[in-house]
Amino acid sequence: MPPTSIAEFPPFTMHPGTQDADGEPTRHARLCLIQSTQCFTLSANKEESKLQFFFGLDPKAERLPVTSGGSLIFFSGTFSGGGSGTSDNLTLLQYGPDGAITDLLPEVRLSNQSERRF
Repeated sequence: MPPTSIAEFPPFTMHPGTQDADGEPTRHARLCLIQSTQCFTLSANKEESKLQFFFGLDPKAERLPVTSGGSLIFFSGTFSGGGSGTSDNLTLLQYGPDGAITDLLPEVRLSNQSERRF
């Protein structure tokens, strides 16, 4: 079976999430395609707790070239509830032949408290 080809990820912009008066995020960061209205929004909290985690701070994106051609985007954003701890949401985005943006990773969260969750 031949390897699946990966498309070149199109140009994009990043948008941090909105923040409240205390600087805490109230919406997730987004990565939007420049020549489209399509955006990828960092995922909402999937835990069973009633706390809502918005990964809207300090969004970062890095283009990762693929050896066989094309590229992926490593995209992340940070949550902070105003205390000393933070949590980062990590994604690996692929632009598909159908124009869809897909996250190739399962839910991945890292904290500055040496915790990680997959």
